[in-house]
Amino acid sequence: MRSVFLSIFLGFIAAVAWSDTGQIKPGSMPAVFDANKIKGLSGDLFTFDVDGTLSDGPRQSKDGPVDYSLLLSDDYIKKEFLTSVMECSSCENSVFKWPSKELTIRILPEPGGTKIREIWKITQQLRKTLDAAGFSTHPAVNAKEADVIILIGSHKYLKEVVGFTNDPCAVEYYSSPPSEQYQSTENWGFNGQVYTGESCFLSLAQRRTKGQVFILLHPGDMDRCLPGYFVRAAGLGATHGYLPSVTNDKMGYSSPTLVDFLFLDILYSPDFPLTEGRANRAGFVSTYFESESFEVRMRDRTARQN
Repeated sequence: MRSVFLSIFLGFIAAVAWSDTGQIKPGSMPAVFDANKIKGLSGDLFTFDVDGTLSDGPRQSKDGPVDYSLLLSDDYIKKEFLTSVMECSSCENSVFKWPSKELTIRILPEPGGTKIREIWKITQQLRKTLDAAGFSTHPAVNAKEADVIILIGSHKYLKEVVGFTNDPCAVEYYSSPPSEQYQSTENWGFNGQVYTGESCFLSLAQRRTKGQVFILLHPGDMDRCLPGYFVRAAGLGATHGYLPSVTNDKMGYSSPTLVDFLFLDILYSPDFPLTEGRANRAGFVSTYFESESFEVRMRDRTARQN
């Protein structure tokens, strides 16, 4: 009964997430959308219902929501970018970006548990996220030298290895019992018990001090967790509201959106100020928008991907 209830509950959450992008009326949200962009792109890239609801447009994945990044107002994008990279409105020195776009990855699967196809799916997701954003990712010789370490396996395995992160929050997360287990129809090597649910965790506790990010996940949560985790590992924060981002867990995107790529472009601009404070960063972003055409660049990327 508990399993059935949880399945219904998770289904309801998924429906809510999808409805967030399926019932948007851009014309009624001037603080988020640009009326001129809506008018200029209507009938070209985007389709609207009679009542103004966004009904169709470019998508970054076949079954994903419409990526309406092109319709956002510049002011909204600037504000959300600063919120994303600074992680909180009052943080003056929390911005992080890797010294270079050369990142090493180490995957540590549960012995006898994770199959080759799961490793392949991880590498494919790397190509769709970090590689697509201009990073170069390579396997690390060992975990000590890796920038991003991915621990994948059962809840039991993740609980055993979470100490490697040196992250009290991660340890506390996996100290709780899994919320749902079921008898697997496949032999994962987990004694028939496979956890499915929110068994994924992104640990950034060692990113600034030791240059390491830890991603812990169960294979069943890979598609849901990895896209946003990879983008956040690169330096973006969790996002909210109406921002169409893979880091916004309420929007249902399974691939980085145009605004995700834009945010990473700005953050990794050579002159982006890391330590000068919010005002200087805001000034840099404004200058960036004046010197670069977001719409032209994003339309070009849309044309290449669709």
